[in-house]
Amino acid sequence: MTTLSFQVARFDFPGGPRIFARPAAELVAETPEEVPAVLAAVDAARRAGRWAVGFLTYEAGAAFWPNLPLPRAEEGGAARLPFAWFGLFESDGRDRAGVLPADGRAGNGPGPRGGAPAVSGAAPSGMPREKEPAAGGAPAEDAADGAPPPEADEDFVGVDGGIDGEDGIWPALLAALEAGSAPDGMPSEATWAAYRAAFSSLIAALTRGEAEVVNLTFRLALPLAGAGHATGDDGGFFRLYRRLLRRQGAGYGAFLDFGRLKILSASPELFFAWDGRTLAMRPMKGTAPRGRYPEEDARRRAALFASAKDRAELFRTAAGIARELAALAEGGAAGVRIGEPVLEAYPTVWQLTAPVEATTRPEVRLSDLFRALFPSGSIAGMPKRSALEIIGRLEQSPRGIYTGAIGMAGPDGAVFNVAIRTAVVDVGARRLLYGTGSGITARSVARREYREALLKAGILLRPAAPPPALVETMRLEDGAVFLEALHLARLFASMRHYGFPDRTADIRKALEAAKRRHPAGLFRLRLVVFRTGAVTADAAPLGAPWDDRRRLALLPAPDLTGAVLAVPARTPIDADDDRWWHKRLDRAPYEARLAEAAATTANAALPVPSGGLDVLLWNGAGRPTELSRANLVVERDGHLWTPPLSDGLLPGIFRAHLLAAGFVREAPMTWRDLCTADRLWAVNSVRGWMPLRLWAGDGDRPRP
Repeated sequence: MTTLSFQVARFDFPGGPRIFARPAAELVAETPEEVPAVLAAVDAARRAGRWAVGFLTYEAGAAFWPNLPLPRAEEGGAARLPFAWFGLFESDGRDRAGVLPADGRAGNGPGPRGGAPAVSGAAPSGMPREKEPAAGGAPAEDAADGAPPPEADEDFVGVDGGIDGEDGIWPALLAALEAGSAPDGMPSEATWAAYRAAFSSLIAALTRGEAEVVNLTFRLALPLAGAGHATGDDGGFFRLYRRLLRRQGAGYGAFLDFGRLKILSASPELFFAWDGRTLAMRPMKGTAPRGRYPEEDARRRAALFASAKDRAELFRTAAGIARELAALAEGGAAGVRIGEPVLEAYPTVWQLTAPVEATTRPEVRLSDLFRALFPSGSIAGMPKRSALEIIGRLEQSPRGIYTGAIGMAGPDGAVFNVAIRTAVVDVGARRLLYGTGSGITARSVARREYREALLKAGILLRPAAPPPALVETMRLEDGAVFLEALHLARLFASMRHYGFPDRTADIRKALEAAKRRHPAGLFRLRLVVFRTGAVTADAAPLGAPWDDRRRLALLPAPDLTGAVLAVPARTPIDADDDRWWHKRLDRAPYEARLAEAAATTANAALPVPSGGLDVLLWNGAGRPTELSRANLVVERDGHLWTPPLSDGLLPGIFRAHLLAAGFVREAPMTWRDLCTADRLWAVNSVRGWMPLRLWAGDGDRPRP
């Protein structure tokens, strides 16, 4: 067991952030048998007017479930958290600044500063920071236009090449794990082969009737890299915590710094909130990935809410918790209320939850709540004792803080999270450990559950952070915006998807002001909405040949000028990456491919037509999708076709207009379709129809 050196704790629970440093005393349970005494001391402290903040690991549950088998100990000398730890404080943490300073420390104490460390994975390194592109680095229709910078974004620890890298380590890591190969430092339990073996044993136990539902979990480990772990810079880890909160949209986040060990919890799940009498719980069961575009998102939301398997699992869990709570509730079982299922939206997933509430008897103490309810049934299973025994047999390593509880207790009650979406950084061993899993019933499908578990790790590994800003580029002609309603509908949908603040009034005001400034003439209007809530609208003149209004017709004129030369990209896009589905200010994924296309045309001495150069994107299935600044339309035998959204592309405004009018239809494309088409077109709402010339003379590029 590692001796903890507590530095600071920050809680981002409902009610605003709280920061705790320099405890008056620390309570530690090095064995399960010491856990009840620690909780009794926490009870005494809060009744004396003090505040206690800390955690219980999942294995602390052995204190309340005698003879509970614990998973085998980790190998390799990694540091271990105690079974429980609490610091005692004289205040509620609100008397501090509300945020930690940039170096992640509370107060003005000394501490070395260094470069933010990173977490390296199984793919090439090099993680760019999230930032505004330079004004000159974007093409004309996506230039910065003097827009103000977004919310300052700190240096941070991350998944090397993952969190904001163009393609991230996710596809490579997922492929390796599913092929049964554990990258260096990754526990073998995380591979598909190991998971399938444990899953099969669990299904056998469920079929024998040993339990109704059991949560099966495993650990992912990523090695640390960078300067931070060598210099002692703790700020990088705090900044990673802040980044994880933004990705998860967590309601019960916590950062606890113990020197060598640091806990970063971006949990969305409430274990319980208790004011001394009223107790509320909100177990989560059922997860679905967020859709890439509004229609897909709505389908996935509806499918999860209608899922018989997920609703049954949620009901079993809520009913089991209600039975546990009945012993503490006024009125017994009749005093426990289970609410209707509720869907909660987070940046990467939809979650199905159910509220469970009761009024506790006057004599109930905090320690009684833990004795009756811990660990949460939502991360154990039902019946709980049987589920815990099965977990002890099947899981290959301790869960530690993952699926334990982190929280605060004070004179006015207590609130704890269920420590899911939670990482532990071991600076000494240079690794980040992250647990994940899902609830399994006899009807569960192994591959689906494994994918769900990996999906929950997406806050570490997938480039799904809310962007600094969203943008709409529009055609403003004689004081009117072409297809304005469609532009605003797309913008508002993306804002909802990423959780931007509602700035509808400011957006409409900025748009109307731009129209008044330019009552005559043709302009490219660029509307930018920042995550901070700022809104800008700037216009630049747009001349020939784009002033030909035939470009905006529902069918293209055969003699249109302004042809675009398209060079196929060298590498495919990840069609599941939502950066391709929303019009973001940061165009780095496009610009990298455009730069390659420019180099190709220069090397081949290709003449670029008046419409300019663009790059033709394609997905992992080898299907062409779109260009970097326009959608793709293929003309064949008098019919017009465009790739479907499901292939991975921006839902373009002019494309949507043509589809709604019935003049263009969706169909998956092949390279042969493009090479044998009668005509190819690029379309967007600013320039309308543009003749498209495809160059595929480089043998390194995909061919029909």
